[in-house]
Amino acid sequence: MQKYELLADAIVTVHFAWIAYVVIGQILILLGIAGAWRWIRNFWFRFTHLTMMLLVAVETLFGIDCPLTIWEKRCRGLGVYQGLTYTENDSFIARVLGNIIFFELDGGSWPFVVGYLGFTALVVWSFWMAPPRLPMATASFVALVHLCIGVILTATVPDRRGVGVCFLVQAALWYCLQEKATPDVAESNR
Repeated sequence: MQKYELLADAIVTVHFAWIAYVVIGQILILLGIAGAWRWIRNFWFRFTHLTMMLLVAVETLFGIDCPLTIWEKRCRGLGVYQGLTYTENDSFIARVLGNIIFFELDGGSWPFVVGYLGFTALVVWSFWMAPPRLPMATASFVALVHLCIGVILTATVPDRRGVGVCFLVQAALWYCLQEKATPDVAESNR
């Protein structure tokens, strides 16, 4: 499957970027809390950061394989149950980034589960300790959160598609039934 090697390298690069964004972002958020940096309260930075880590936590809790890992395995011609190991035949990018992302622990997968869930708790805690400034009305924010949860559950957890659809319906209701914010309310949320 040599023709898909470039695509597999792109996927492992995106996977590494995802991890770097979450880890480096969390370090900056913690430093920003300590230093009272205003920019760490940027809504889109904090919302994407929290959403990315919650997606990892949902995958961990439900035993769902990461889609990026599955896609990379397929592009490299590996089966679903085969591990990703990088050799001299793989590109430099694959060897470097892949070996940073994927490594084996002697104790099985439980250290990863504990690590992912513990890191998610830290991300949620920092979101609570230094909440982002909302660039929208509260009802719009609630609709956005329900939309993200609904999409994640519907797309990733086949047994929970009904719950995901309920979240999507709630998102639509929150969005449609919200009060139109006056300019004063919109300014106070900034």
